[in-house]
Amino acid sequence: MLLTAIGAAAKPSGQPMAEPHLLPADSAVMAAETITGTYTPWKQVTLTGKLRIDGLFLTPSYKMYMKKGERIVLSIRVPLMGEVGTLEVDKKKFILVNKVKKTYVMQDISSLMADLPVTLGDLQDIFLGRIFLPDSGTLSMENSDEAEFYTVPGEEGWLVLPLRQPVEYEVNCGYTTLPDGRTSNILVTTLDCRQQAEAEYTYKKNETEISLRVRRNSKDRDFGLTVKDPDFNGRPVAPAKVDKDYRQVSLRDFFKNLI
Repeated sequence: MLLTAIGAAAKPSGQPMAEPHLLPADSAVMAAETITGTYTPWKQVTLTGKLRIDGLFLTPSYKMYMKKGERIVLSIRVPLMGEVGTLEVDKKKFILVNKVKKTYVMQDISSLMADLPVTLGDLQDIFLGRIFLPDSGTLSMENSDEAEFYTVPGEEGWLVLPLRQPVEYEVNCGYTTLPDGRTSNILVTTLDCRQQAEAEYTYKKNETEISLRVRRNSKDRDFGLTVKDPDFNGRPVAPAKVDKDYRQVSLRDFFKNLI
């Protein structure tokens, strides 16, 4: 529904519009207040839960530490084995480490974000289930006039589309929410749909399920994680250290040989 709605709402005038109905200004303000009212202010946060990776028969647990706008560190653990891998992302680079295979990937962050205009802060918003606007960051009452708010007949909640789409990437992004303002879907897609990042949120008691799908060159890769209630006073997570016994591999080979 989100992909269809984004395409319909983004059509030029003169072409038939489909279902989304643009909210008037006062209703849009009320929608923005409801949505942003679900956001807890933060500087650092620790998330814990279970991780699912397409093709991996194990269901490892994880601990993730995020410092706002600066850093993400993810530690992955398996019963009886302890920590088996880490992911570290900052403003300059990302490092993936497989402690079992003693392999790692180290790349400039720009290579990871080359096809989709997503910043480190945007990634953090995805894990926290928050709407972000291109070049403006997390949706707030201060920047909510940079987005349009829609209702879709037959659907509850709102469709939110940034007014300023990252056209230099030929990309559209959009979001849907539940009636209480919590995010239900995030989608960033190139116009030809060959490159996409999508997150779908399912809320349960004391935890959230996030289904992630990344499409590169029309090939999908699925991930998933459960997120327990965030700890906004959590301690940092130490990334794995890479020494001379580790072998650097490509991102493709890393995922082909996870275990």
